[in-house]
Amino acid sequence: MNLNYVVSSAYFRSMKGMRLNWPYLLSATLSPMSLLFVVGVLSSGKGLPFALAGGLISMVTIMSIGEAGGMAWFRFDIKYIDLIITTATSQIDFMLGEIAGTVIWAIPGLLIYLAMDLYFNLLSPLALIVTLFVIGLIFISVTSIAFWLSGVVKYSRHVWAFVGLLSLVMTILPPTFYSYTFLPKPALYALLIIPSTSAAIVEQGVFGISPMNWWALVVLIIETVAYFMVARHLTKWRDN
Repeated sequence: MNLNYVVSSAYFRSMKGMRLNWPYLLSATLSPMSLLFVVGVLSSGKGLPFALAGGLISMVTIMSIGEAGGMAWFRFDIKYIDLIITTATSQIDFMLGEIAGTVIWAIPGLLIYLAMDLYFNLLSPLALIVTLFVIGLIFISVTSIAFWLSGVVKYSRHVWAFVGLLSLVMTILPPTFYSYTFLPKPALYALLIIPSTSAAIVEQGVFGISPMNWWALVVLIIETVAYFMVARHLTKWRDN
């Protein structure tokens, strides 16, 4: 692994990007909070724990899938990837750099959500450990999907349409803002193909607002590995 590239890429994509593109950071952080507000008001506060769990998952998912736009810009507009593939930097190095950069981007929002979870007594020591682990898996799995998406589209302008659609599919259809127990089992099992579904099941369990099902964490780990391998092997790197 080219650690120098991973660190440099993460710094360039996050610290530099935050200063130049802070409106996007603000939008990605606050967008799930609008649903949090709506759910909290409509449920008279009873649905607030689900909104807090779902808001955290949604924010990470939106930021991760949004990386498809940046990677498509690298590929088509400024030909950055054409430069990278001529060096010793591997495809995995590039993917890890993008994932690390996305994690840094999400830190302000993560701190806000974790502070609210702590305030509302949802964040036990076990819940914190599991939450950080789940968030890490979402970063890897969804950013892998974003990398694959950026490699299969033909024009960068098309990517943003898919990003908007996938953001809705990954954050609204899964039980992120409501209890997964409301879904019929066939529908729940079908939605497990989306990483945010299994993440929501685990988060609701460790927050104590729905029955805990540790099998969902196993599913999330398996699909994280699967999506990473799909992005690794089914996305063109050289000879783009």
